[in-house]
Amino acid sequence: MDAHLAGKKHRSRVSGRSISLFCRVCEKNFVGGEWDSHISGFAHYLAAAGQQISAEVVPEVGATVPGQTYCELCKRTFDNWTWSSHQTSPVHLRRERYAAFRSVLDEVEKDKHGMTVEGIWDFGVVRENKADAGVFTIATLKTVIPNSRIELKETRLSSTFGSNQRAVYSGFTVTVEGVGRAITQYRPINLRIEFQSSYIGRYEDRLEVVFEDIALKKRFMISRPLRAIVGNPEDHEALKPRAPYVPRSRTVREAETDVIEGVPPPSMEGIRYINRLPLAIIPTDLSSLLSNNSSLSETIRKMRRLYLPSSLNGDTYGRHFKHLIWAEEYKMDRDIERYDIHGATLSKHNVIYYLTVPGLAEKRPSVLVGDRILVQAVGATTNRWFEGHAHVVRKEEVGLRFHSSFAGWSPQQKYTVHFKLNRIPMQRQHQALDTAFTQDRVLFPAQHHVPRVIRTLPPRVYNPLIAANPPQIRAVKSIVNQPPGSAPFVIFGPPGTGKTVTVVEAIRQVLDSNRMAKILVCAPSNSAADLIAQRLQRLTTSQLFRFYAPSRFKDQVPDELLDYTYVRPDGRFSIPPVATMKAYRVVVTTCVSASATETEVMIAIKTMADNARTSSSPGTPSSWAHHPLQCRSESRVEISYLERLMNIDIYDPETGTAVVKLIKNFRSHNAILKFPNDRFYGGDLEPCADEKVIKYYIGSPYLPSKKFPIVFHSIAGKDDREASSPSFFNIDEITQVKSYVEALRADRKYRTTDQDIGVIAPYHAQCVKIRASLRAVADGVKVGSVEEFQGQERRVIIISTVRSSKDFVDMMLDIPWVRCQSSEVQCAVTRAQALLIVIGDPQVLGLTPVAFWESHISGRAHCAAAAEQQIPVEVVPEVGANVPGQKYCELCKWFCIDDSAWAVHQRGRQHARQERYAAFRSVLDEVEKDKHGMTVEGNLNFDIVREAEASVGVLAIAVLKTNIPTSKIELKEVRLSSAFGVNQRVVYSGRFHCDYEGVARTIIHNRPINLKIKFQTSHIGRYEDRLEVVFEDTALKKQFTISRPLRAIVGNPEDHEALKPKAPYVPGAAHDSPLSEIIKRMRRLYLPSNLNGDTYGRHFKHLIWAEEYKMDRDIERYDIHGATLRKHNTIYYLDVPELAEKRPSVLVGDRILVRAAGATEGRWFEGHAHVVQKEEVGLRFHSSFKGWSAQQKYTVHFKLNRIPMRRQHQALDTAFTQDRVLFPARAHQLPGGAQSAPLKMYNSLIATNPPQVRAIQSIVNQPRGSVPFIIFGPEDSDNGGSNTAGLRLQSDGQNSCLRPEQLGADLVAQRLNGLTTRQLFRFYAPSRFKNQVPDGLLEYTHVLPDGHFSVPPVAIMKTYRVIVTTCVSASVASGIGIPRGHFSHIFVDEAGQATETEVMISVKTMADNATNIILSGDPKQLGPIIRSNVARNLGLEISYLERLMNIHVYDPQNGTAVVKLIKNFRSHDAILKFPNDRFYGEFPIVFHSIAGKDDREASSPSFFNIDEITQVKSYVTALRADRKYRTTDQDIGIIAPYHAQCVKIRTSLKAVADGVKVGLLKSSRAVAVTRAQALLIVVGDPQVLGLDPLWRSFLNYIHKNGGWKGPDIPWDPLEPVDGTGYDSRVREAAAAEDEDANVDRPWRDVE
Repeated sequence: MDAHLAGKKHRSRVSGRSISLFCRVCEKNFVGGEWDSHISGFAHYLAAAGQQISAEVVPEVGATVPGQTYCELCKRTFDNWTWSSHQTSPVHLRRERYAAFRSVLDEVEKDKHGMTVEGIWDFGVVRENKADAGVFTIATLKTVIPNSRIELKETRLSSTFGSNQRAVYSGFTVTVEGVGRAITQYRPINLRIEFQSSYIGRYEDRLEVVFEDIALKKRFMISRPLRAIVGNPEDHEALKPRAPYVPRSRTVREAETDVIEGVPPPSMEGIRYINRLPLAIIPTDLSSLLSNNSSLSETIRKMRRLYLPSSLNGDTYGRHFKHLIWAEEYKMDRDIERYDIHGATLSKHNVIYYLTVPGLAEKRPSVLVGDRILVQAVGATTNRWFEGHAHVVRKEEVGLRFHSSFAGWSPQQKYTVHFKLNRIPMQRQHQALDTAFTQDRVLFPAQHHVPRVIRTLPPRVYNPLIAANPPQIRAVKSIVNQPPGSAPFVIFGPPGTGKTVTVVEAIRQVLDSNRMAKILVCAPSNSAADLIAQRLQRLTTSQLFRFYAPSRFKDQVPDELLDYTYVRPDGRFSIPPVATMKAYRVVVTTCVSASATETEVMIAIKTMADNARTSSSPGTPSSWAHHPLQCRSESRVEISYLERLMNIDIYDPETGTAVVKLIKNFRSHNAILKFPNDRFYGGDLEPCADEKVIKYYIGSPYLPSKKFPIVFHSIAGKDDREASSPSFFNIDEITQVKSYVEALRADRKYRTTDQDIGVIAPYHAQCVKIRASLRAVADGVKVGSVEEFQGQERRVIIISTVRSSKDFVDMMLDIPWVRCQSSEVQCAVTRAQALLIVIGDPQVLGLTPVAFWESHISGRAHCAAAAEQQIPVEVVPEVGANVPGQKYCELCKWFCIDDSAWAVHQRGRQHARQERYAAFRSVLDEVEKDKHGMTVEGNLNFDIVREAEASVGVLAIAVLKTNIPTSKIELKEVRLSSAFGVNQRVVYSGRFHCDYEGVARTIIHNRPINLKIKFQTSHIGRYEDRLEVVFEDTALKKQFTISRPLRAIVGNPEDHEALKPKAPYVPGAAHDSPLSEIIKRMRRLYLPSNLNGDTYGRHFKHLIWAEEYKMDRDIERYDIHGATLRKHNTIYYLDVPELAEKRPSVLVGDRILVRAAGATEGRWFEGHAHVVQKEEVGLRFHSSFKGWSAQQKYTVHFKLNRIPMRRQHQALDTAFTQDRVLFPARAHQLPGGAQSAPLKMYNSLIATNPPQVRAIQSIVNQPRGSVPFIIFGPEDSDNGGSNTAGLRLQSDGQNSCLRPEQLGADLVAQRLNGLTTRQLFRFYAPSRFKNQVPDGLLEYTHVLPDGHFSVPPVAIMKTYRVIVTTCVSASVASGIGIPRGHFSHIFVDEAGQATETEVMISVKTMADNATNIILSGDPKQLGPIIRSNVARNLGLEISYLERLMNIHVYDPQNGTAVVKLIKNFRSHDAILKFPNDRFYGEFPIVFHSIAGKDDREASSPSFFNIDEITQVKSYVTALRADRKYRTTDQDIGIIAPYHAQCVKIRTSLKAVADGVKVGLLKSSRAVAVTRAQALLIVVGDPQVLGLDPLWRSFLNYIHKNGGWKGPDIPWDPLEPVDGTGYDSRVREAAAAEDEDANVDRPWRDVE
């Protein structure tokens, strides 16, 4: 279980992830943390201006997987056109049934109906002798409900009837102690559970206990899993992980906006570059795309569609690869964040501060001299960071030097450390791609680029081994005889075929044949470059130069190469003067980093090559690919330059004219070569290795097949992780590796040294633990990943594949070698010369699509090993990818409900137009970048210009300059987009003018050109245009364009400043998946297919969990950082803003967690609320809460009060599932009782209202056990009065009356004040205060001596005729022991405002077969407030009352268990007409049309509209000042749907009408309208409101009757309103946003 909980599968399903936010303006996805930077960027501003809309936009939630759908059950991605067939496939249906089974299994394990099954179910690790004799444990079955009587019907084990197919062998037995089977509160039953087995291993089974509620005649089951491990406890203890695996949190770093630069080391000045590197920052929109939660295939599809050119050629080459580099850099940046350290300390020596970095020696993280590390003191109140440059890098620590202002250090001071990615390699690649060198003969060579030449034989060959190898000779001749400007030449050779030898020979021959030749030799790594330089040592130090980066240390360089380097006096590597460098005939260096990508190769080619330079590329595209981290096999970034060329005809190894294939292998035994030879090289390889070496182990005892030097050792181990390391290790495989190494080292016949053995594992943790285990056995054995063995060989290679637990196999991409990049497997295998041993679990390895593992586990060697270890050889291959996708179009922002709708949408004109625009944006972003050494500098955003200044004109200067000393650039043209209509998105320009300064048009290094840009207009508004500058590189005859946006706003800067939000809106977390998909999964995986008595509890429990999850997320918004506490005696007082408005709601007894700011350990202190005042909470902590001071800052976490939810779960767990209550039908209706004599009405008004009289008579005369009776009345038809009257007229029995909230319950109790204090009891929760209770009701309560509310003894409680409480607090009755069926009637007033599960707290815990239930309310009015969109859409928003009203029995016209009240006692008939017609089937109204602007600020997602606030204030001021129509503050009410709007309206009215009530009411029903008695004023934007069919109908009604003010209605009010189609889709798409925008609405008072 621990392994599962720590596994990626479990964590990925329970943890929240960063989600994308949609920018409706730019139609792109952005990570929430990057939203602010996006909306302040030029690209976003341009897009907004182009569409003539505000740049201040609302982020929208969305997840996008166009074209593909992910099946989370089968862990595979399917194209949309195959999705339907997949859903009906046997595999999918089987897994879907299993998912549903898991949901049922989870439900059956819960205690229910007051029964608990207690005991120890996991026997732990049992010693063999004890397990053989047998061990046992006792389980107890008991009930917590005092008056319940439960009978034990059956106990059984799943294994006995075959349901548990996964049990290897059970060994469990269960017996009941004693003979009694009835369970009461004081008489539990014990079960004896025994376990017995003689074999080591893991065992499991399932205990199932069946009960029956005797009163309800209802059976139910509770299940428990049983587990045991037979083995040695000491072994398990010694081999377990040192610490539980706790993954490092993937929190999004806050941008380090204020960084004090550090002091760079001297090595940073080791080389003075004259070409400035471009910044090449990742575009914000691309970063957002990469950071979203889309699947890999979908991200790649978006990249191709939105950013990558449709065809790859010389003109698009740079843009294509720049985006791929950015994708790689993004992932590298995210990965390096994993190494951030929190709570680090620094030690100081002179001016250097030393930081301990775990894993530094193993380059986790990799830190070089000169790298940047940011630090900040823990608890710092500002965002200031200090940059430290690495001056010293040791095994486990880095020496940093900061700016002189770095103060406050002490050995005890804790720091937060952020590692920063070294971007120089990426910048160099961008610099190369920005050059104008785009020759097809290098980038896209074809046959016409390969000249026909005579290949002459060199006069002599330096390496005699080459002379006997015709392919090597042919390669050397081809290179030597290449004319200048030829296409690249490729030496293609599998591992061990002598590629490096051939390259060295070719270099020496070129030098001999061409005295003017200058050669730049690049290798992917320093070790590879050193190898080439060492083999060229016959050249003199004046001919050969080995360049090392200044950050490299001398001890990292082979001694024999030091003479070929240049070292400064301070000991740092550098370069000699340029003249000396130009004299060297050969310069050897690295491309940039290990395993060169195409762009790394291009650093040399595109920056140094010209029309006459040639290049050669040796390598093996099938052997070892580099490791791009972001977009793997489906993108071109993983394909090396060599591999791409090899796919061109002229590089075909068989027929190509610019390639030579080396086929003689000098390394491995033929059996080891056979698989890669057949699979990758067409069987062309010829084994030529020394037979004494490769046949050394033939016939040895290590080989199951004596002539086959490959062993697959099958082992079923267990993979683990520890501490914060995500890397896996497998103790069983480590033990087996050690056993092999010990045997090899001890063998006197087949003598093997440490240097002959290599151990390869795909995980760092496995390598570390193998090294540790071999330290005392064979310390010289090299252990590493496959990358560390690139280019090397060993006589024996042992491969440990590590992974063994299928619990962790989430997806193919997660497991090295199971995802099985074929080149990795091949590289690992071909390191072996004479013996290859692979250790692994065939059940896991068999998941790979690569045939290597399959070929071995199906071969005779594998079969022999499997048989020896008694492990199955069969493997069931499964493919998986964790890509939860949706059919959501991120361009058009529409959800498509099925495949056919999606296909139609993709073919639509709107989608095509949006797709073209997205591609245009990508091109536009590219053209704005500086390139080929040219920069266009200047502030071209005029910002806000006053009208007077704009009418005269304002100027800006743009500077055109180059940073490449040797370049010569011609300025060809300067133009504005508006002048020729290219920029169709320009709102209006015509006011920008551009002119040259001077007459020169040639730009060189020290002679830039200035452009004068003037803006002039006399009209207020926003203006923009685009400057386009066309250059030409005179040497390459290549033109290129750089563009810059021009912007200006004419207006008053003070107005803009005063009206903007106080702080930029920073959205919180949003949905990971579209709402429709979550609902679909909920229905398919968790909710029962049909709702009935047996499935009722499971259905609603899942809806409550969905609601609780959202409530839990919402309450997190109120967490406080940097809070202080005041102390009085043992109580600590915490200020909580908006506590009075229940944001958040805190009651006495609620839990609040606090932790000192900057605390380095994860301990929190729980404080229970003892005092709740207007703006503060008094908390009491454990006595160990120390260190308080008035200045101490704390982090405060509010915790959700789960008691209301738990009470609903408790009710749903009961066995009361009568259809007559839950699903009433005509068959459940009982014949009416005898009609009583005319009733005496306590309320005289009721006597004149026949429907009310009829309702009361029906209730009074109902037979016991009738279906629920409903009093249905629209707003203020006095249905509550009928309810109260019904209560008073009950002749006998006890009654319970419930209201959803306290105010409603108080109202009912006050109307029952004619009852005595012995008849009526008003229950309040103990957390309530006396001052919150009406004085007239205090005598109907029970108060303890300490002043808290409580209940009298049960005997007294049972004497009350009526008990009034809230729905949630109704659980007190069963909780204190009042038996089920005690209440003859349960009345629920305003039942439409309570969720069904809240009503069920009283019904399912207190009702029996004879209890009558009466509901009153109006489902058309305000319903229950549901925070979760998921729960709302699945039906939790539908109250019990509303659900019953949809049953024929409750038809208001024909139903027999319902009475409809129709007399309204409140509003003007004109106000009533619209809701009456719209909602109930039966005018002073004003609609003030206003086009305002909605805003948000800070972290609140709630909207406000300053223009509407101003208009509201104007109306209130006019009403209060009117002497004819006198109106007081109490006569006016203001309703708004957003909390922020309410707050700002209250603020604006404070000095005008402070008594006006301003409140929140969010409902699509008639509630808001029907609050008005005499005058209704609606202020809003008809353009937005008209999108909703309900609002459009209402606005048509107002316009028709002349109530319209402001700008006229923007549509034809006589046109019929369609309730479906476009309007409804807009409304549905806005649901998630509305939910998030109202998370800070007040919380209901339900206790």
